[in-house]
Amino acid sequence: MQGPADQKLQTLTTIVYWVAKERLEEAKARNKLPTPSRGQTRIDKLRRELSVKATIQRVHRRNVAAYLN
Repeated sequence: MQGPADQKLQTLTTIVYWVAKERLEEAKARNKLPTPSRGQTRIDKLRRELSVKATIQRVHRRNVAAYLN
């Protein structure tokens, strides 16, 4: 870059602005999907835990029934 300092400063400012704008647009494009709220996340976690517990109980009952027969 040749020329006066004002021109260099203007050019560098423009370059930094456009690079930052491109990166921000890329970040926005990646975050299009909405994230579930805290409540929804907690409910999903509790449902998974209940499902696992129910499965364990079902297997336990089967094992006890098989043992008794």
